[in-house]
Amino acid sequence: MDSRGILQVRSRGTIKNYYLQAPSITIGRLDDNPIVLHDSQVSRQHARIDWAEGQARFTDLGSANGSLLNGQQVLPNTPQALNRGDVIRLGECELELFTATKLVRLSANGQSLPQERPALLAFAAPASIKLGVTSPAGKIEYALEAEAITLGRDPANDIVIDQPIVSRHHARLELTDYGYRIIDLGSANGLAVQDTPVTELLLVDGDTLSIAGDVILTYQISPEQAPGDTVQFAAPEVVPASAPFVEPAPVEMSPPATLIGVVPEVATTIQKIDLRQQATLSIGRSPDNDLVLEHPSISRHHARIARVGQQDQFFIEDLRSSNSTFVNDQPIEPGKPYPLIPGNTVRIGPIKFLFAPETLQAVDESRDLRLDALHLNQFVGKGVNLLQDISLAVQPREFVAVVGVSGAGKSTFMNALTGFKPASDGSVMVNGTDLYKNYNAYRTDIGYVPQDDIIHRELPVGRALDYVARLRLPADTNTNERGKIVQDEMETLGLIERKNVPVGSLSGGQRKRVSIGVERITRPGLFFLDEATSGLDPGTENQLMRMLRQLADQGQTILLITHATKNVVLCDLVIFPAKGGHLAYYGPPSEALTHFGVRDFDEIYEKLMSEKSPKEWAEIYRQSPQYQTYVVERLQAKYGELQQVAPTAPTRQPAAGDRLPKKKVKRPSGFRQFLVLTQRNLDIIRTDKKNLLLLLLLAPLLGLVGFLIWDKPIFDPVTGDPFEVMTLLFLASIIPFLIGSLSSMREIVKKSPSTCVSER
Repeated sequence: MDSRGILQVRSRGTIKNYYLQAPSITIGRLDDNPIVLHDSQVSRQHARIDWAEGQARFTDLGSANGSLLNGQQVLPNTPQALNRGDVIRLGECELELFTATKLVRLSANGQSLPQERPALLAFAAPASIKLGVTSPAGKIEYALEAEAITLGRDPANDIVIDQPIVSRHHARLELTDYGYRIIDLGSANGLAVQDTPVTELLLVDGDTLSIAGDVILTYQISPEQAPGDTVQFAAPEVVPASAPFVEPAPVEMSPPATLIGVVPEVATTIQKIDLRQQATLSIGRSPDNDLVLEHPSISRHHARIARVGQQDQFFIEDLRSSNSTFVNDQPIEPGKPYPLIPGNTVRIGPIKFLFAPETLQAVDESRDLRLDALHLNQFVGKGVNLLQDISLAVQPREFVAVVGVSGAGKSTFMNALTGFKPASDGSVMVNGTDLYKNYNAYRTDIGYVPQDDIIHRELPVGRALDYVARLRLPADTNTNERGKIVQDEMETLGLIERKNVPVGSLSGGQRKRVSIGVERITRPGLFFLDEATSGLDPGTENQLMRMLRQLADQGQTILLITHATKNVVLCDLVIFPAKGGHLAYYGPPSEALTHFGVRDFDEIYEKLMSEKSPKEWAEIYRQSPQYQTYVVERLQAKYGELQQVAPTAPTRQPAAGDRLPKKKVKRPSGFRQFLVLTQRNLDIIRTDKKNLLLLLLLAPLLGLVGFLIWDKPIFDPVTGDPFEVMTLLFLASIIPFLIGSLSSMREIVKKSPSTCVSER
C-alpha cells in the first residue's frame, strides 16, 4: 500500500478518508475534483496537495474565503509544507493528514467471512453504491445514498418494484459502518441467495438476491472516478481473524435513493409526487397546500391539479397566480382547467414538473442553471454583424467575467444572453430550453444589474428594498414574509448594519450591493452585471468580486462585464472578445496568460488591439485546447456535433424583441402599482427634507414677490399703466404653471435611472 498517507475530511459530523496516491490532488466544491467538499464557503477549485521528494505541500488556489493551516491564514498560491497531524480548515470542513495504517477485513456477527468473499476497506476513496433491480418490467439501477432505504410495491417506498410477487413493504436497506445490510420485513416471498432463504444479510460487492426467482437484486460498489481522476481504491489486505479490530470511519449520509438516468444533470432537488391516491393536488407557497413550494416568485395558492372522469384524465388550473403557470413553457389561461398528457412539462416559478401517467417529477431549477450560447450573430443596420458566430457553455454555479477592449461587443453579447436584445441569429439555451422561445417562463430566473445605480438614493436601504419587494413579489406576499426576504437579502450582502442609512450616504461598493439586492429579491438563478466594479477603489472592488464569488458558490450562475483585471482570478472562466464581436478566448483565467503569451492580464488588451486582426485571434482560439475543452466538449455532450456556421445577414433587420414570444404573462395590477409607487414617491419627498422645504416655500415666496412689486397706483384708472397691468397679470397666471413644470421635470429626471425597478 502507498505510504504517502490518508487525508481525513471532517464535515458536519461526518468523516471521509482519502488515500493520497497521486502526485497532485485538487480539493474543492466542483464535482470533478478528486476530493469534493459540499460547502458553500469552499471555492469550486479551492486548494491542491502536491507530493515531491516524500514531502506533502498544501497550496491555496486563490480561493474566495481562504484557507487555514493549523489556525494560521495561508497565502494564496504559496505552497506550505504539510506534515502528519497538520489540520487544514476550508470553510466548515477540517482536513487532517494521517499515516496510512491497517485495513479492515469485513466481518459479520463477530465471525470472519469466508475466504472467497472480498474484504471491504476501512479507508477507501468515495464509492458509488448501486442496487440493480431486474424484473419483467426491465432493469433499473438505484444509487444507494441514504442511511435507511425501503423497498417494496407500495408507492411510499424509496425503491418501488411494482410486481405482484413483491410485498407492499418487502425489505429495508440499512447503512452500517461496514456497508449496507438488507433486512426482510416479513414479506410473503422473502429473499434468497442462490436459492437459500435469508432474513438478514450484510451485503458485499457483487451479491445477488432474488424474490421468487422473478425479481433479481444486484448489489454493486465501484469507485466514483472520471477520466483523469487520481484517487483510487487501495489494494485490499487480508487481516487474520485474530488480528485486533480496527473500527472504520463513519460513512457520510446523503439524500434518499435516486433513480439513475432520470435525474437532470443540473437539478438541485428532485421530488416524485404520486397522483394515484389524490383527487386534487393544490400547489403553492402556503403551508396549507398539498405540495408546498417555498420560493418568492410562487403565489400562496398558485395552481391545482385535479383528476376528472372515469378515465383518470388530469387537468391543471392556474389559480390566478401573480407569475402564471406554464405548460410546455407556454402560460395557461387563469381559472381555466388545462388538460395534461404524459410528457407535458409544467413550470411553476423556478420549479419544473414532468408529468407521467399518474405521477409528477419535480425539479427545482431555482439554482444551478446552465447557460449555452449557440452560433450567436447580431446584425444591425446594413448587414453589420456585431457578434461573429459565438458559441460557448457556462456550467451551473460558474462565475464568468467578460473582459475586452472597447467595441468588442461585450454589452451586445450580454444583452443577447439575457434576452433583453435577442441575437438576430442563433440560440440561447437555459438548461437545454430555448430562452428566446420561452422567455416568459424564465423571466423571473434572470437578474440584470446595469452600470448605473437602480435605486433611489433618498431612501434608507431597508425601505428601498422593501418597495422593490412590494413591486416584484406576488401580491399575496404578506408583510412578515416580505420583511424576512428583505432581511435575508441584507444579511447575505452584508448590509444589515446599514439598514437605516440612506442609499446616497453609502460608499460606492455598498451602493452597488444594494443594486444587486434589488435584482436578488426574486432569487434569480442567472445573474448578469454590467460594469459592476466600475469606479470602485481596488479594495472595494476586491470585496465586491469576492462577494460575487460567494454568490456563485451558493448556486447562482454569474456573468460580469468588467475592465478591471486584478481580481479576474476569482472567476472560474474569462471571456476575451476582440473588436467586432470575435471570440478571442474563453477559458480559465490562469490559462489565458499562456494562451496570449503575456505575463499580465493588462497586456492582453494591447495584444488584441495591435498584433493580429480580430479574425486571426478567433481562429487561433479555435485551434486551442481551451476551445476544445470549454466550448466543443461541453456543447457536444449536450447538443451533439458543433459545426462552425458562416453568418449570413437576414433580408430584414429584426427589431429588438421580435424573437421573443408575443404572448404576455400577467403583471401586477395597474392600481396596485400606482398605490406602491405613489407611497414610495411620498416617502422620497418626505425623506428629502431640503427638497420638500423648497417645494413648500417656492410658491408662497414667488407670490410674495409679486405682492411686493405690485404698486397700488398701477390699477388707478387715471395714473395707472394698462401695459404694466397686463404684464403683471400675465406673470401671475403663468407662475403656477412654471412652478408645477419645474417640480415635474425634476421628478422625471430623478426617476429615469430606476425605471427598471417598477417595469421588470
